[in-house]
Amino acid sequence: MLTLKRDMTFKQTVHVQLPTEKPDVFRTGSFTAEYKLISNDEVRAMADEKLTVQQQLDRVLVSVDGVGPIEGDEKYSPAEQLQLVKENTITSLAALHAFNKACAKDIVGKTSKAP
Repeated sequence: MLTLKRDMTFKQTVHVQLPTEKPDVFRTGSFTAEYKLISNDEVRAMADEKLTVQQQLDRVLVSVDGVGPIEGDEKYSPAEQLQLVKENTITSLAALHAFNKACAKDIVGKTSKAP
């Protein structure tokens, strides 16, 4: 039997490559994102509304962990980490891509038969 909850969430590791001042040199890292699964109606509505990346993340991204400053001992609060990920072009695209990929992988991996 398959059991479902109405407000289901899942966690996914998001891998990121951030450019540096040097061409073709990147800083790599990852953070953990918690996402809310949304209904098919919400997915259609998001497509119809032509939402920005940040607006889409506002609907599905619940929290992030593992985002810290480049230097120093200061720590970011959970709310600051979430806001930083949403505001940064690269991390926000990576977070949305990880959500879409995880949902597609779930569908393909659990409903398709192996060739």
